[in-house]
Amino acid sequence: MKIIDPKNILMLNLTRMGDLIQSTPLLKGLREKYPDAKITLLVGSDFYEFSKRLPVVDNWIVLNLKQFKEKSQQGGVSWIELYQYFEKTLNQVRDKQFDLVFNLSHSKLSAFIISYLKIKEVRGFKCNSQGERMTDHPWLQYFFTEPFNRPFNTFNLVDLFSKAGDITLEGKSVEIKESSGDSEKVDRILKDHLVDDKEVLIGFQAGSSLEGRRWPASHFAKLGDRLIHDFNARIVLFGVKAESKIGDSIVSEMKSSEKVINLIGKTDITALTGLVGRCDYLITNDTGTMHIAAALNTTIVGLFFAHAHPPETGPYSEGQLLFQADIPCAPCSYGVDCNDVVCVEKLSPEYVGEMVATHIADGKWSSPLQLGTPKELKVFVTERAPDSCLRMRRLNSTELSHTELFSWIYRRLWLDTLGQQSSIKNIDHCHELVEFVRSNFSISRDSKIWNETNSTLVELMTLKKMGEAGAKLSLEIMKEIKSQKQVRDSLVRVADQITKLDQSINLMGLTHLEIKPITDMFNKRKENIDGNDLRVMAEMTLSCYEKLILECEHLTWLAGEFTSRLKNQATCEVSGVTSIRMEVPGR
Repeated sequence: MKIIDPKNILMLNLTRMGDLIQSTPLLKGLREKYPDAKITLLVGSDFYEFSKRLPVVDNWIVLNLKQFKEKSQQGGVSWIELYQYFEKTLNQVRDKQFDLVFNLSHSKLSAFIISYLKIKEVRGFKCNSQGERMTDHPWLQYFFTEPFNRPFNTFNLVDLFSKAGDITLEGKSVEIKESSGDSEKVDRILKDHLVDDKEVLIGFQAGSSLEGRRWPASHFAKLGDRLIHDFNARIVLFGVKAESKIGDSIVSEMKSSEKVINLIGKTDITALTGLVGRCDYLITNDTGTMHIAAALNTTIVGLFFAHAHPPETGPYSEGQLLFQADIPCAPCSYGVDCNDVVCVEKLSPEYVGEMVATHIADGKWSSPLQLGTPKELKVFVTERAPDSCLRMRRLNSTELSHTELFSWIYRRLWLDTLGQQSSIKNIDHCHELVEFVRSNFSISRDSKIWNETNSTLVELMTLKKMGEAGAKLSLEIMKEIKSQKQVRDSLVRVADQITKLDQSINLMGLTHLEIKPITDMFNKRKENIDGNDLRVMAEMTLSCYEKLILECEHLTWLAGEFTSRLKNQATCEVSGVTSIRMEVPGR
């Protein structure tokens, strides 16, 4: 049910501190869009104190599951006790009569909570009365398919969260509130460690939630010595108490350890926020501290290893430097537990040190020519694109691959079609993105991408025909229902054909990864078909096939525009491949 003017909005965010920060543009956008609405945040007890620093939140509801973990360690928890806690807490939430809720969590628990609350309009993950998963809003449907198509995603979580609220991102940034206590506490800490105001203060966040995402302590130690030697810098180590061994390792391996302030496990939210805001640079793995730095405009050097992926969870701030291994397995798929995290060795402390030194001197990021172009490494600088979303510009240009090409084509596809009844074919927007791709990548004389693109277009044509067959079957069901015959055998026959067709569509995505984002979105929409009204279900089925056709057509058009312009600017003509051989609707 679509609520025109919600008065009582609930946001459910039961994940991490970074996700809370990344939701702030959505929160601010909702306040601008619905100035009279009350905004409530449902948050886990671990991050309740920090969540008080988020802007425009009026009320908080705390879900304290930590207490049951502690009780289980002391001798066990009764299922009855757990059920009673949920029932009491969720009934109190339901009594508040929210009319719009955003679920920004992936978990089954969050889906159960949303369904139990029976809120009129849901955006995000939920389940129906049979416990089957459903996802409302096109951009959150994309959000839940993106983890399975990571090489083709160029959107930050901030972009996805904000678009789920139909919020314009122009001028929006992440934000956390500072307090007078921050400065007082920081001044006291820095005074205790004899830090001069003129000294370069550089923060290191060497820990992370997953061990495989961590740059080696020895690399941090070498980098710290370099920065101390060249710039008389002071190094501040951040982290939680469980990461104390990492800090000890860094200090023990450094030659200039007297210039290090080891605050791992010694800072509360006030001290952490204040100190990160005072740092000239934060050199960090993919952590919540990184997002605090983005909100406070601290310059970031982000290190992304294993599952961490810059386009998804990079800092939502312009001019930040990010590194990621450029190897086939990076980033790891979620759920993979790598026993040989080779990606962390693709980035040397010498290279990071040289780039930071150049930035201190010139105020801009540039690749150190004396060290050469690093192999198997992506070097990004963040920027705000004309489409108002964040994007990553390559500092070290590399040859354009078929996957990279389609990742940027998909960016334009989703911006032009998600939530639209028809595609938006803005040639200027398309060509701006083409120029961005051209400036970030090189195209060699013997590039294979033209033939690979032609092959993908052939598969898209096949997928489109499947969509047309599905639309025809849906109309056949609707015709049967309208005639009021509803011959059971006929309906069963058509339903079986649709089931087999959907299996073929899914198989197309599994065997042709370049079109899997489209087939996954199709599957996600089909999950939302629910109820017992055959007419409504047939209409929803028809809509799924129509959107599949629309996306196939628009992706084909975009691929034609991208490849024809890029090929014209390449250094040579590739024989046997011309844009005229591509099926481009409307041209």
